[in-house]
Amino acid sequence: MGKYGSVEEHGRKRLCLLEYPRGLEGKKIPLTSRILSIVDAYDVMIYGRPYKKKMTKEQAIGELQKFSGTQFDPELAGLFIDILNE
Repeated sequence: MGKYGSVEEHGRKRLCLLEYPRGLEGKKIPLTSRILSIVDAYDVMIYGRPYKKKMTKEQAIGELQKFSGTQFDPELAGLFIDILNE
């Protein structure tokens, strides 16, 4: 485990939670963890899960935009959305 812990430790936490592991928030959350949170959420939105119906690409992008800055790093979410729209 590195200086900031593992991706597994950080990966599924939301950007805004005060009880984030080790007290990290915002840009102090490892980059790989911030990326993983966006990609993992998009995967759930697009492919669904037994507990969640799948969405269209447009609906998923709307969710990423809606939670950008709270659940997701706004800069990374914007880049991810740009890639999806290419």
